[in-house]
Amino acid sequence: MDIRNALSEFFRRSPDCQQLILYQGRVFKFAGLGADAPGLTVSLAKIKVGVKKLQHATQVARTLDMYQFQMCKMTHELEKHHPLREELIRVRIVGLGFLTSFSNTLSAFNADPKGQRANLNRAVREMQNFVRDVAKSLWSQLIKGADALTREKILSIRSNIEKVGEGRAVTSHALRDWEPRGAASYPANTRPRASPEQTAQRRAEAFSHALEYVGLGRSEVDELVNEFS
Repeated sequence: MDIRNALSEFFRRSPDCQQLILYQGRVFKFAGLGADAPGLTVSLAKIKVGVKKLQHATQVARTLDMYQFQMCKMTHELEKHHPLREELIRVRIVGLGFLTSFSNTLSAFNADPKGQRANLNRAVREMQNFVRDVAKSLWSQLIKGADALTREKILSIRSNIEKVGEGRAVTSHALRDWEPRGAASYPANTRPRASPEQTAQRRAEAFSHALEYVGLGRSEVDELVNEFS
């Protein structure tokens, strides 16, 4: 699968914003990006091993799908030369790459739950890190320089972004289930606060790591941004 070609085809074919995940009952449907990244339908009701973990995993994916959708909407609302507009497109592109990668991992897990458990664990952790250190950070940057109306829209999006499906959120407890053993874990109200410099460094490192995970080169992302911004 050539993810770069799949993304290029997707942007040409679907200039309007759309969510790619439909979750009804216990059926997870990923629309896919095209021939190079086809869709997937998985019934959780038919999976007997690790169902609870899989439900959490699909909710993390749905949260990321909501982020890419809202990034697209915000891109259309910002002025053409807004300093963060291209960054929104860039982060959305990588988010779409993550969703495609998760779809492939979920398909493999569906066929072999025990053998693919570690890969599913990693896929969820990678998506979590991307949302926390890259996607959310970008929303904070947008808020800082926004006018009152744009700020209100962004805050509204941020307050509801993790509420997916039937109003249920991806809880911090559920997300901690996917932390690697031995990793530092802090309650939400006692987590050490990072300095702006630390936040920027962590975001840059997370973005580079995300590119490596989804199989995209920085130059490929830049080409897509230039082509579709």
